[in-house]
Amino acid sequence: MAALLVLSGFIFTALRYFRQSFAPKISKKSEVIESEKITLQKLSSPSPHPIQFASVDGLRIAFNTIGSAEETLIVCPGIVSNLHVAAHLPAIRDSMNALAEFSRVVCFDKRGQGLSDTVLGTTELEERYKDIGAVAEASDSEKFFLMGISEGGPMSIRYAIESPEKIKGLI
Repeated sequence: MAALLVLSGFIFTALRYFRQSFAPKISKKSEVIESEKITLQKLSSPSPHPIQFASVDGLRIAFNTIGSAEETLIVCPGIVSNLHVAAHLPAIRDSMNALAEFSRVVCFDKRGQGLSDTVLGTTELEERYKDIGAVAEASDSEKFFLMGISEGGPMSIRYAIESPEKIKGLI
């Protein structure tokens, strides 16, 4: 019991030290910087990156390309994907733009979501990993890095298992 109290005290002290030393000072008032505000109109406006389409299983899979570096990074989206919305959400937009400084970033909407063709029923992993191959081919990506965000992780792993010769690395 004494060891538990000592350990709890240590953790509490370490957390307090961390918050005081490293965490940014947060004011009690929440301040929104005007340039960071986003309206529904802006969020739903078209992506500044041209939308292209890959074809697989009779469906059109929407994708776009950001940057023009030599290395290619294909980004597999999480549970929800919409290229127009992602292009305007600060966290996603800024992340993709940062990645585009050293790679050609290819983003896509999963089948049944965003700008890709709709599907009836549930889409299985076996179908979704084929979308990666179609996007890679349509974007002229012969060998590339593959990054899976959330639900995009299993898609990326499955694709890497099925087509290891095309993968430079997984993120």
